[in-house]
Amino acid sequence: MDRLDLFPVSTKIENDRLTIAGHDLASLADRYLTPLYIYDRATLNFSAQTYTDALSAHYPAPSHITYAGKAFLCKAIAAWTQEHGFIVDCTGQGEIGIAVAAGVPRGNILVHGVNKSLDDLKSALEHAGIIVVDNLTELKRIHSLITNYQL
Repeated sequence: MDRLDLFPVSTKIENDRLTIAGHDLASLADRYLTPLYIYDRATLNFSAQTYTDALSAHYPAPSHITYAGKAFLCKAIAAWTQEHGFIVDCTGQGEIGIAVAAGVPRGNILVHGVNKSLDDLKSALEHAGIIVVDNLTELKRIHSLITNYQL
């Protein structure tokens, strides 16, 4: 049976068992229970390369790909983004902390989100290379943090 496009690229039927990257899905469900979210590195790499190639072929200006941390972010995914040179879009202190723990360099951390708390902004100032400022109030808060706390 050929793999359906909706399945990860490493999906196979082996010994009448559905597998992803050689792992039997029924066994994984028995072991970890469901729902169980599985990320297939081969599929992630294929998708990243496909997108990178399409962007290079159809967009002549310099560009960077940004991974939205809000889609799902853990240390393994954050580290994976760096294998592809992606920028990691973080929405606040928690996601920034995950990116930093995974070794994402400052220049590859972008902070973008509405209603950033003071802690979010402090973390962004300490760790991010890019902060998207959403309004003048937020800009004033950033200025105050820099001025008053010598960040």
